[in-house]
Amino acid sequence: MLPSSCRVGVCQSCLVQGTVKDGASIPSDAQEGLKESWKKQGLLLACVCRPTDDLEVALPTDVIREVRGKLVHKRQVREDVVILRFEVDPRDRPFAFESGQFVHLVRSDGLTRPYSIASVPADGYVELHVRRVRDGAMSRWLYDQIPVGEEVRLRGPNGDCCYVPEEPDAPIVLIGSGTGLAPLVGVLREALAHAHRGPIHLFHAGRATDALYLHDELSELAQTHERFTYVGVIDGASTDVAPAPSLEVGPLAERVAAHVDDFTGTHVYFCGNPKMVEALKAHAYKHGAELEHLHADSFVSAPAPEKSEKADKPKLRLPILGATQKAARGERTWRQKLRFGVQASVFVGFVAQALLYYGADFKPLGGLLPFMAYDSLGARVVSSALLAWGAIFLLTFVFGRFVCGWACPFGFLQDLGQKLLTKLGVKLRRPTTQPRLARWLTLGLV
Repeated sequence: MLPSSCRVGVCQSCLVQGTVKDGASIPSDAQEGLKESWKKQGLLLACVCRPTDDLEVALPTDVIREVRGKLVHKRQVREDVVILRFEVDPRDRPFAFESGQFVHLVRSDGLTRPYSIASVPADGYVELHVRRVRDGAMSRWLYDQIPVGEEVRLRGPNGDCCYVPEEPDAPIVLIGSGTGLAPLVGVLREALAHAHRGPIHLFHAGRATDALYLHDELSELAQTHERFTYVGVIDGASTDVAPAPSLEVGPLAERVAAHVDDFTGTHVYFCGNPKMVEALKAHAYKHGAELEHLHADSFVSAPAPEKSEKADKPKLRLPILGATQKAARGERTWRQKLRFGVQASVFVGFVAQALLYYGADFKPLGGLLPFMAYDSLGARVVSSALLAWGAIFLLTFVFGRFVCGWACPFGFLQDLGQKLLTKLGVKLRRPTTQPRLARWLTLGLV
């Protein structure tokens, strides 16, 4: 059985190696986000690969390393966060990693979850920060049950959210929420160990004071390093927290903007809540950051076990039926974010970031798209206009596809339209060639 965790092509625990024959190629979706050197070696993400014929794959043992790790330290730092340190078994080969990467922790029964590394190679151990999740099988075991001395397997490392020693004068901004602080601490310590000359800002956000679980340690570290500034941010509904040195109250985006107004030439690291990562990536890009200098590590929880179809919850099913590769990739990504009750501005902001991630260049619209990620009056107006346009687009292609016989570029529109029109009693036609207007819209959207 192949290992897997997030099942959306993010954590890379399903990485395998394969070859193709007869002039075929590995689907681009299955290699999204991998290093170019790995792509050339035939590495792919099994959880998002849709084979069209028989496959023969192998685990890339030269890339994925697995060692035994023994828990030597366990410390509870708040009511739902614990810090764990694992030492690699000396009988195994050295476990080389870079600060800021993540590792897959494998339990004896095969349960696997990714966690970011907070330590630096010189420490001699792998430090992980684990938040106890209510339905999290691994996090509850690590928080409640695992004893010091227990042995697990460590697989990896993966990720490129790492310090860049080749640019010692570049400003660094580290932004994290919750246990997203873990990789940022690793990057910070690595930068300080390299005597980084550029200014370093670290913003750690939480909804209450106790969420800033390393506040005292980071405040002391900032006092001993002139180029390092630490800001703890209470980003929630609390109004009874008085501002103090290294502690500020207000929306994280506002507190970041108060300290850093120009991101030109800055390496920016985002770790934690996906919505926070998306919004602040847009903010940094809007204010001068280059895409290659944005290092993001969104914390994606593993899907909860599927419940009975009788569960009293709204359901949304958007199957893919013959969409193009780019449309399929976009549909899969957007489907994960589309939920009942989602705010229009939040969804549009995510779409903008998704397009940026996939390589789109929005410099001419740089002041518009990131702006949509915030819940202002202007954002709601623009979002509503875009959603209205989306509705027109939906109706145009649904009726064009089934009444006029056009070819529809989005599989889920085909399925949704077929069900809708069948219920309305509309006679469906087979698709013919796609007209020039529809083809132009397809190229412009996918």
